[in-house]
Amino acid sequence: MSCPPQVVVAANYLKIAGASIYAFDYFQTLPAEIRFYRRQKSITQLSIACWLLISVRYLGMAGIMLSMIGGFSTNFTLESCTHFFLSVPVVKVLGAVASQGVFIFRTYAICNRNRTILNFLLVFGGILSVAEIVAPVVVPRNPKLGASGNCISDLSKGSTSWIQYLCQVVFDLVILALTINRLFRGIDMKFVTRSEFTKIFWESQVMYFIAVTIMNILNLIFFIKFNKSSESTMFATLGIAITAIFSSHSSTSTRLLTAPQPTQHQA
Repeated sequence: MSCPPQVVVAANYLKIAGASIYAFDYFQTLPAEIRFYRRQKSITQLSIACWLLISVRYLGMAGIMLSMIGGFSTNFTLESCTHFFLSVPVVKVLGAVASQGVFIFRTYAICNRNRTILNFLLVFGGILSVAEIVAPVVVPRNPKLGASGNCISDLSKGSTSWIQYLCQVVFDLVILALTINRLFRGIDMKFVTRSEFTKIFWESQVMYFIAVTIMNILNLIFFIKFNKSSESTMFATLGIAITAIFSSHSSTSTRLLTAPQPTQHQA
């Protein structure tokens, strides 16, 4: 099933938008990244936060670059496309799993380093990660040359990639529920000003979680609604960019394993 030309154009613009947003954020935050590396004890003793940063930042970059190559290159042959077309979904899934690692340890910090919550999230996230990795290959994919000679996946038989996004949305909602419950536990909202409310949300980086969740929900909707069409992947590259950006912002924070202090307004 071929996409209408206007859909292809829109998808290409969204690829460019995702790549542009990521590139802007990358160069803007590069000095902070370098300072973060310099705070490490040595190159052989990198912290958990550092490994997570490297994973989410550069798997995201690789995913975006591969998506751009597959979408805009005009020199693919069926043979070269066969070797290339699975690289984007594989890297995308690995980046999503790394992002979940960031949010697990951020939530662990927000929950006052509660080991029970950490163990639960590691097991829960591990199970969902296995499902995410397996889901894209449940229905066998075949390579397909686009009208311009680019390389895409043939989705005419449908795709189970929506399972990947469903797992991510479930994970995100659990993370948000735990985070918000911890941040506002014991606080009487009648006495919290708007500025204090905003400060709690930004310092805890809940807004990062919300942005990634919204992006995953959008991708889930498209992968379900347009299951047998390339339209389903329209927001995929933008999703890779948003996930990588906000996950890397969380991992470069010196507060990754330190709980933020909520405003004290007891009920």
